[in-house]
Amino acid sequence: MPTYSHSKIECFRNCPRQYYYRYVVKLDLPDTPRQVALFFGSRCHDALEWLYKQVMTGGVPSKGETLTEFNRLWGNGWGEDIVIQDEGMDEQKYLALGELCVGNYYDAHHPFDDSITIELEQMVRFDLNNEQDIGMVGYIDRLAKDDDGVWHIHDYKTNKRLPTQADMDSNPQLAYYEIGIRQMWPSIKRVELHWHFLRFGETITSTRTAQQLADLRNNALGTIADIDLSGKEEGAFETNETGLCRFCDYQSVCPIMKHEVRVNGLPINAYKNEPGIKLVNALAELKAKKDELKGVFTLQTNEIDDEIEQIQEALLEYATGEGMSVVQGDELEVTIRTSEKAVFPRKTSQLEQYTKFENLLQESPFWDMVSSLDASALRTLWKQPDTLNPELCQILGAFVQVEEETKMGIRGKRS
Repeated sequence: MPTYSHSKIECFRNCPRQYYYRYVVKLDLPDTPRQVALFFGSRCHDALEWLYKQVMTGGVPSKGETLTEFNRLWGNGWGEDIVIQDEGMDEQKYLALGELCVGNYYDAHHPFDDSITIELEQMVRFDLNNEQDIGMVGYIDRLAKDDDGVWHIHDYKTNKRLPTQADMDSNPQLAYYEIGIRQMWPSIKRVELHWHFLRFGETITSTRTAQQLADLRNNALGTIADIDLSGKEEGAFETNETGLCRFCDYQSVCPIMKHEVRVNGLPINAYKNEPGIKLVNALAELKAKKDELKGVFTLQTNEIDDEIEQIQEALLEYATGEGMSVVQGDELEVTIRTSEKAVFPRKTSQLEQYTKFENLLQESPFWDMVSSLDASALRTLWKQPDTLNPELCQILGAFVQVEEETKMGIRGKRS
């Protein structure tokens, strides 16, 4: 049966195009640099896993021994391919920060006798829809049980930002794992979810009701249904532009980021003569000239409009040919968005079809509802088929056409 995970579901929710690259075509990007944040988090996790392994065998290592193990793990894993993007940081500063994270956790939880560890890196695999055809899998950093019979799901985080209690009360990750352990051990009564934010020495604890777990399961199944509807074609997976784009592994192939990746680091002459750069700079210059003449009608404004149209056509051809939706310039960038638009017969250009359409609606029970709607409102109505009467849906479907709509914008470059 198909199996999903928290990270897989959240990937689709954050950016369907990234999901396509990672999980549908499993795109292999050679020589992808390792991000320091991932390395840093992994080494902290590994050190705490080592610590609890010692505790499980009856010994409590000292803080010094734990930090020595952290340093050993760090040294064995560090490589020149690790990328540091944070200004003012280097390997030694990250190492010191890691020692602080592990050391603070040690001080807060020593002597580690508040609960019995059931398992480290506990795999949970469970049925998501109770029909044995959609599975869910995940790994718990530490699963434990205390003397009162309460089960505890622990997760270590090295985030730069400390979230709020409300953030974590709505966070789905550990709640998925609760569903899993309740299937694995049906006698469980109470479960507490703990996120340890190592940089801040803070732990945020949350619990879930049975209804919240049911809602979580249903929301996940809804996202999985959306994934299934997307099929296998790249164009069906929308590219979602967010601040996370800067950290995506697929920047070199993504329509939003690929031009920026292509031109970054080019020699100055090659950069200035790159076709996309030249076109965006030319468009920005023409737009600036037009703004200067705003409110003044001259032959020059007509000429500028003609030039702008020519540049936009050339930009559209360039971007379409290269599979780009954002094209860089020196100070500005152009965005190109193509979408499908539902169109109904127009009275001005499709009179015969329009007349048939209108007559059919007038003879139907729905005329009072749609007679006052303009084309835009009809499109909105058509986008909500689940709310439409089947007969009305059938009438609209017989006359609707899908047209491709392209919009071009210009904006300041992303920082």
